[in-house]
Amino acid sequence: DKLDHSLCLFEFLVQLEKQLVSVVSRNLQDNIWINLDLIKDCENLVRDHNVNLQINAQMTEIMITQNNHYLLVERKEKNFLVKQHSLPDIQRNDICKEFKEEVSLQALFRIFKHNLQLLERFYADLEEIDLVCYIIDPIKPSTKNTHRQISLGDNISLYIQLSPWSYGSLPKITFIGPNDQTEKYRKIVTFNLESWSSEINLFRNLLTILDLMYFPNKKNMNTLSEDQSGMALTNEGECSICFSNIDDHKLPTIICENNKCNQYFHESCLSNWLYLKTNENEKSDFVEGPCPNCEQIISCKHSEEI
Repeated sequence: DKLDHSLCLFEFLVQLEKQLVSVVSRNLQDNIWINLDLIKDCENLVRDHNVNLQINAQMTEIMITQNNHYLLVERKEKNFLVKQHSLPDIQRNDICKEFKEEVSLQALFRIFKHNLQLLERFYADLEEIDLVCYIIDPIKPSTKNTHRQISLGDNISLYIQLSPWSYGSLPKITFIGPNDQTEKYRKIVTFNLESWSSEINLFRNLLTILDLMYFPNKKNMNTLSEDQSGMALTNEGECSICFSNIDDHKLPTIICENNKCNQYFHESCLSNWLYLKTNENEKSDFVEGPCPNCEQIISCKHSEEI
């Protein structure tokens, strides 16, 4: 019999399978039915949720994408299991649903959509912060990132670690910069901490507890840096030795206390620099020597890499 090419993809493949049944082995017949079920599941997913799909040649992995998010699903026999996803790490609580092995793509995607809806305000908050603030880290934020390092000017920055599954809760707050600046902001936050409210968004809360009218943006900070130094060799928050923000997943946290310098350094970079500069023969807990930028005495812990 001839195949009817006017049928939809699924019905066409079912018709094809019927014509092949008499000439293929039982195992292959089972695989054909499994693959047809997968194709039907994929059709339903695209129709109901307007997603994009990519399937590998073996039909064992399905990449589901929608806007900036993705869900990589692995097929194990007749069940499906999430291999990777674009959401922050799942935390066990009363509202967040964990990914478990399911019998259909639709069931897994419903869990994904449920969790994504829980994170709507979290993502909206970060989108606003990224739009109006000078973000030092991450340089290219992803949907899995739950932190931001925000420039406050005067070579000081605010590091916040958010709890995405507990919207409105107070984030972990750290200040990075010269001691006099960090101490000033710590006192301000301590005084205003009771003003934090889960009813307003992250941006407004931060302005309130920091007692600020606005955050400096990148354009203003670049102009300030050029006015102060004529030519900036590093961007704010970058290590003045390796010229990057991240080293082995760590931020530059050592600051030169010379107000005319105030350069940032990774502890490992500065430790290695001072160790070679001072030619110390014996190791101690700390190493001391001239700042690589201004030559004022600076110290830090010994790096384990030395």
